[in-house]
Amino acid sequence: MRYSELFEKPQIGMAKKAWTELPVDAQEAIKSWERSAGYSWVNNDGSRHWVLPELEQHFRANDAVAQVIERTFAPIRAALPPIIKLYRGLTPGIPYNPDRILESWTDTLKDAELFANYRSLLDNGTERFPSRFTKEITDQQIASALATYNKLGYVTVNGRAYVRNKEHPQYYDIYSVASLDNRGVQNASPEKIQRYKDNGWDANFASRNHSHITDGDNLEKELRDRQSEIAERNKNIRAKGQIITRETPREKIIWITNNLGSKEYIVQK
Repeated sequence: MRYSELFEKPQIGMAKKAWTELPVDAQEAIKSWERSAGYSWVNNDGSRHWVLPELEQHFRANDAVAQVIERTFAPIRAALPPIIKLYRGLTPGIPYNPDRILESWTDTLKDAELFANYRSLLDNGTERFPSRFTKEITDQQIASALATYNKLGYVTVNGRAYVRNKEHPQYYDIYSVASLDNRGVQNASPEKIQRYKDNGWDANFASRNHSHITDGDNLEKELRDRQSEIAERNKNIRAKGQIITRETPREKIIWITNNLGSKEYIVQK
């Protein structure tokens, strides 16, 4: 746990309470920030113009609204660590106004990865905002997998089971371990896979649950091809986003919200 996380929940709670004590126009300014990130709007002629949130406008002017927000947040800011490591997720396809003086950051890398499109909004049943990346296969894993397969006749690599075909041992069958887990085999090991196969479940199980993917006759090439495929897929995902980090003095933080559960720090550039 990072030092800043020790302050995360109480500071957000304090900020929520402080928000209720703000004048209505100051409350609306903060709400306007949560509704808009200051993106550009497209005109009918295709040109763009920037529409800044109310909060940004108030702080540019340093008017009464900005000043009351500053005074109200001061005791909350004082309780923060002097320096906080913050993250910001960027997506190249989303327009960005370089002239803004306020930005949204988070102290949670996972939330920044969501905004960089490195994570999915869809719940996979086990994790909120699951990663879009697939665990990559290393050369060492391939060498170990080949040795295990040659010795035992089965091996699992990155969610797939490779099981030697008993009738035609020059071939192997490929099964989805995730499908086995749906059957109730938690973290299915090669031994469990072989035991179920020996008991004759494979044909019936495959027809009902689509656990059988395909077969093959060159395991090393199979694993090398999958290694390249996963690496290329991850590369493409990574190229579509960016994560930047910032060691931020607490004096630069003007408010904290938990809009959409993102632990958002509104920070002066």
